[in-house]
Amino acid sequence: MVRKWQRFAEPALSAVPIQPYPVNSALRWVLLAVFVVYLLTGGATETRFLVPIGLGVALVVMGATEAAFYRFRRKPERLLQAWSVIVFCDVFVLVLATLVDSDEHSPIPAIAVATIFSASEMFRPRYVVTLAITAALAFGIEHAAVDLAQGQTSFATPIIWAIVLVGVGSFASTRGLADEKLRRELIEAERREREQSDSLRDALASVRSSESRFETFSDHAPALMLMFDQEAKLTFRNSFPEPVTAPLATADGAPIPGLTLSAEDARQVTLAVSAAVQGAAQSVDISVMSQGGRRLRLRGAAFQIESGAGVILRDVTTELELASQVSRAQQLETVGTLAGGVAHDFNNLLTAILGNLYLVKGSLPEDSPALPLVDEAKFAGERGAELVRRLLDYGRPTLDRVDSTDLNNLIRATVELARPALSPRVSVEAKGCDGATVLGNFGSLQQVLLNLLFNARDAMPEGGAIRISCREIALPDHLVAGPGGEFWEIAVSDTGIGMSAETSARIFDPFFTTKEIGAGSGLGLATSLSIVRAHGGSISVESEEGKGTTFRVHLPATSADRS
Repeated sequence: MVRKWQRFAEPALSAVPIQPYPVNSALRWVLLAVFVVYLLTGGATETRFLVPIGLGVALVVMGATEAAFYRFRRKPERLLQAWSVIVFCDVFVLVLATLVDSDEHSPIPAIAVATIFSASEMFRPRYVVTLAITAALAFGIEHAAVDLAQGQTSFATPIIWAIVLVGVGSFASTRGLADEKLRRELIEAERREREQSDSLRDALASVRSSESRFETFSDHAPALMLMFDQEAKLTFRNSFPEPVTAPLATADGAPIPGLTLSAEDARQVTLAVSAAVQGAAQSVDISVMSQGGRRLRLRGAAFQIESGAGVILRDVTTELELASQVSRAQQLETVGTLAGGVAHDFNNLLTAILGNLYLVKGSLPEDSPALPLVDEAKFAGERGAELVRRLLDYGRPTLDRVDSTDLNNLIRATVELARPALSPRVSVEAKGCDGATVLGNFGSLQQVLLNLLFNARDAMPEGGAIRISCREIALPDHLVAGPGGEFWEIAVSDTGIGMSAETSARIFDPFFTTKEIGAGSGLGLATSLSIVRAHGGSISVESEEGKGTTFRVHLPATSADRS
């Protein structure tokens, strides 16, 4: 019931309640006082018995009205709801006052006209018209009853008042029709705006979701993704190869923030993007240095997009390194096969030569002048035989016996064996690994470590430090000769003169040496590589000129180590 009344008494558009204080409340009490004085000075002579009832009802209504006014004086919405009830109560009190007055020429119904006008300021037309009709019926019935009681048969007065009240109510309500129309239009406009807002919000949410998916996808893509505007200015860069916190518009004008390019590569990117903006796709092949210090080779293409140009560059560093390793491995395999075949035949020749030299030496007297010549020829033949043995080890490395080899014992024994051949100015620090064992040939692995120690010694003619360390690591298949998995790494580092990148790239080539002529054969590291590969492992080198060199030997861990 309350909700129905609230819908019926819905306020007009932008309506504000008539403030009760101070004018309205004071005027109500003044009117009541005037009516009481009127009654006390001789009015309502024919209905004296109704005066106490009328005054009592009026006082009750006035008290309730004042209570509502005071309670809701600072609550406009609740005050409007109170007014919707008070107005009907006012009409009821005015009808009762007219009945008490019992004068068909009483001016009290005129006050009802003012009440209807006041209601039209606060409520919608249906409320105002209903109030006017109610007032017209009430006053009409009241006047008709009084006329009948006085023996009059003419109902002109009630009809006139009914017409006046309904007319006034209709006229007052028409003022709200324009507001009602405007209200409906505003509600419709608000509904359309809300729908458009919802559609826009959904569209924005979809765009944000798409942007989030694109950023997530691009950040996890194994490629560098760039976007440029029509002026070839960078507008987007994903996090490959590592997150970049610098702004896109870098101070030095670098085309790709977070990556250091040479002048030629920067020019290539700029030209490719400019051409792509004009609609011509261009290939891009650059070398960059990341902010983490990684040297990368990137290849891809620049192409036109709607708002400018896009560039996608893939990291081909590993592919190129693998291709280079495969090519080198094929070359070394060819050289090894050739060297093994030549060394085998040459070994047969040296065997005959050395055998005949032994026979010649045995047939010569001790004071023969030819004896020193024979000894010199014999020494040269033995050196040749040693070279042939090393060629055979490089071309066809053989492991006569494979046992469980303790790397701690291997490192300690090798250092003790090599120490007499090291300069006093060279210090050796060796740290083994407890429980580190591999399946291998102790003598062959010791030969590998001896080669690395002597190379480190030769790289420090003025003295320095050699450090040997051991640790367990995991390696993928493409980095070792056998299957990947858990490996023991033996690192041999020195503080010597180091090597350039070009020298490091050829350090394992057979017959390549950086030593003076006659000081080395160029087969030490090549043979070491062959021996380690025969064990299913690998060797890598890290070096920088003036800062020293580190060789890392990787050997497969045994099953006991893995468990």
